[in-house]
Amino acid sequence: MPVRVAIQGAGSLIGQGIIKALKMASLESTLIALDAFPTAVGLYWADSAHVVPDVLAPNVSEAEYVEYLVELLNRERADVLLVATDFEVPMFARRRGEIETRCKCKVVVSSPEVAEIADDKWLTYQFLKAHDLPCPPSLIDIHRIDAFVAQVGFPLIVKPRRGARSRQVSLVRERTGLSSALMHAGSDPIVQAAIGTPDSEYTCGAVVFDGECLGVIVMRRDLRDGNTFRSYLRPEPELEALIRRAALALNPYGPANFQLRLGPAGPAIFEINARFSGTTIIRALAGFNEVEAVIRAVAFDERMMLQQSKYGVVLRYWEEQFVSWDDFERIGRAVLQ
Repeated sequence: MPVRVAIQGAGSLIGQGIIKALKMASLESTLIALDAFPTAVGLYWADSAHVVPDVLAPNVSEAEYVEYLVELLNRERADVLLVATDFEVPMFARRRGEIETRCKCKVVVSSPEVAEIADDKWLTYQFLKAHDLPCPPSLIDIHRIDAFVAQVGFPLIVKPRRGARSRQVSLVRERTGLSSALMHAGSDPIVQAAIGTPDSEYTCGAVVFDGECLGVIVMRRDLRDGNTFRSYLRPEPELEALIRRAALALNPYGPANFQLRLGPAGPAIFEINARFSGTTIIRALAGFNEVEAVIRAVAFDERMMLQQSKYGVVLRYWEEQFVSWDDFERIGRAVLQ
């Protein structure tokens, strides 16, 4: 019998990658796509699709949202729920036990503690330091900025303490740009020493269950608008060993991502995401199908060890999807009034 997999945020880059990777898997599955917008392309790639309430809308409470999802997951008889929206990870981490108790559906999300470490860049820094993992010097006490600059110098990265995909991030090369960068980052910024260059940036993935790492993958990347649009895959045994150590220290429930750069002193991890990645499909193309491994683990208690089997360059490009008015209106009618 096919495993029934629900994907929340099916239209996001992460959601699209999850669907593509699952369709590449040897696993027989039924896809249930969920998204807050009827224009989300992933809704039109699945066996069934639902427009769900927008949890960010002021008139939708977290409790109402969870109630809606529980009813929907029960109605669809979902076996597994995968979360493809980074801003919802903390909420699902808090509510995982409740959702799993109320419906026969495994929610793939890490503990609230792991979600909080990944969501808060200062906690990320503290976690990395506590486990002797290389990371850039960081500061949140802006009153100490002069001493910090004297210690680490320029360039600096200034960004919000919470947030993703390079939003409100500034590279500051000299003192004159520091004040405006701090204002641009919002009310709760973090300042970090800038490590390496954009050409030395890596995105790395790992899958962990019960203290066992099922595999790691490392790829250098080029960014556009905060997302990977070119990936370069070569054997990187030293970086793979570092990411394995970091993943085991973090001990997520399933997937986790680590961003790092190479500098004169070696690699430095500067960000963690406790979720699937926007490069999930790129990894699957290289033979590292973390979506299949995660579903086999949570739905069937199988341990599928992951090993990258191909090396090369992955190039991203635009695709188009035609949707008939009948299909668009059928899915759009599911919007919560």
